[in-house]
Amino acid sequence: MNDCNTNRIELSRVGRLVWVVMIVVWVGLSAGCATTAEVQKRPPAWEMQFEYPIGFQTLIDDGLLVVGTSRHLYGINLANGQRRWRLRNISANAGDLMTIGDAPYILISDAAGGHYDDTGTHMLAVDRRSGELVWESSALKGRVLQATVDPVNGILFVVTVQRAHGDDRGVLSGILPGKGLFSGLKREPHLHALELSTGRSLWHQDFGKKVTLQPSYRPTLGEDARWVFDRPFTLGLYHPPLAVAGKLCVTYGGVRCFNARDGQPLWQQKFNVVEDHLALSYANPVLQGDVLYTSGDNRVRVFNVSTGKQLWRSDRFDFIPEVLVDKDVVYGQLGGRFFDIKKEKWVWKGDFGAVALDRQTGQVIWKYKDAMGSITNLLVFGQLVWFADGERLLAINRKTGAVVVEAEHELQKQPVFVALNEDRRILLISEDAVAAYHGVTGKRLWYTQHPQPGSSIWRRFSAGLLQASGSVLKVGSFVIANVGGLLPAIPALTLPLGGRVKVKLINTKNLVVNKSRDTGRRFVYQASTTADNAPYANLRGGYQYFITQPQGNDQALAAVDLRTGKTDRLVALPSRYPNLVIDEANGRIYQAFEKRLVAVPLGP
Repeated sequence: MNDCNTNRIELSRVGRLVWVVMIVVWVGLSAGCATTAEVQKRPPAWEMQFEYPIGFQTLIDDGLLVVGTSRHLYGINLANGQRRWRLRNISANAGDLMTIGDAPYILISDAAGGHYDDTGTHMLAVDRRSGELVWESSALKGRVLQATVDPVNGILFVVTVQRAHGDDRGVLSGILPGKGLFSGLKREPHLHALELSTGRSLWHQDFGKKVTLQPSYRPTLGEDARWVFDRPFTLGLYHPPLAVAGKLCVTYGGVRCFNARDGQPLWQQKFNVVEDHLALSYANPVLQGDVLYTSGDNRVRVFNVSTGKQLWRSDRFDFIPEVLVDKDVVYGQLGGRFFDIKKEKWVWKGDFGAVALDRQTGQVIWKYKDAMGSITNLLVFGQLVWFADGERLLAINRKTGAVVVEAEHELQKQPVFVALNEDRRILLISEDAVAAYHGVTGKRLWYTQHPQPGSSIWRRFSAGLLQASGSVLKVGSFVIANVGGLLPAIPALTLPLGGRVKVKLINTKNLVVNKSRDTGRRFVYQASTTADNAPYANLRGGYQYFITQPQGNDQALAAVDLRTGKTDRLVALPSRYPNLVIDEANGRIYQAFEKRLVAVPLGP
């Protein structure tokens, strides 16, 4: 582990020259400040034994953990590990659970039928405290793969897919590279609207077209030592539906909007959103008033939500996975890091850079096209647009596109996210490191690294954890900049929960945010299903977490304070399998292995 806080080093006058020479040599050899942190092996706060193997556990609120076994669903009191309730014979995964604000119940998608439980679904509303059934919907065809809520009108929208499993290999898959010709699994989504208070079905609408699905995990080795390619699939290639102004809009093949009350199609604009088999390679829509900003087919596209009229589309660029909007300008990230469903791994792809477009016309104001090898998200506040490529941290003048800051970031791996901490320092986060930089000069202030473990299963888990924390930090950065009066560009103020549910975090009509240390940033977030074994976490945005393997130890969880760069916690994990939850609010890690669930203290 490297833990470097260069902004905190103080040298005495005596021997200063000697120390300077030693530090220069040391930094040159180690590329950072190297220290050894002690791994904390803590006794469990509590542990539980279950009757059947544990499949998942997920946080519902500060006091409740829901645990799913191969047969039943349990509500566990986080304070003492005692069982609150049990629901028998419930077939659900972690992504099948959702909560709605302060509603006293949990919504559960209870699937049934066949090995993959994708023949039919019942939606259940269950009281958080008692586990008693509040309501149960009628049967829905297929398995629920995405959902969104319209709390104003009291409607739950769910998207189901029948037979969402199969073998996505194409012709000559064993001869040609990859999955062969005509590979991919396609199914038709079905839209349903349920009354939120009763579960009563309001309407059902077929999407009318098959869409490509994404495998939920890699092929497995069967009992006969042969690879099993028949597996479940998800809608993880696409952003979840958007409920807005009495409409439900989906983005599976462009933008298509339905009347939220009766499901009647209102308007449709067709364009490609899946590029080169890359998940979420188009922008999560940003809504400003009656105008929707998104991307697809390598262009930024803007629509009037009421009429469906395309107000403008930009020139063709490359992949545009994110757009941000201010009062005059639309900013687009060009290229990025995506999950490739053909290669089934994360890849960097695109003509890396950034572009600024006139909000009224879509005309190019400026374009930066010299990013090298990769690009992070864009962080737009004050007078600058911050981002990083494979080698440098860059700041572009927000109005002119002129390069204001260009500094070597010195990270060993490409940074994936750029964010803002509460001291308004610029943060860069990679797979195994985080560093802070001065917000004017770009000078590196501190750097902390935690090398990844060699195990592929932990690396996949780490990828999910990185996506979860990075997405929270992106929205948190907007909150910090907004509270500070720095006029940030507005991102998509929702987080996709497991590729299934999106939750609105900030009301853009009334940006009133708690100015406490947490800056109003507290989200329950499920990582994107584009990563295997996606973690669940109650994250406040004040720490960055890394799975690492210190010398002489098994896997450990490192927690890096994003204000100081100090590794406050390095906690040994009791199991070598990454079925765990991080709970910052209660200062614990919940890890399951086989039939046992252990609560390990996380705090110092």
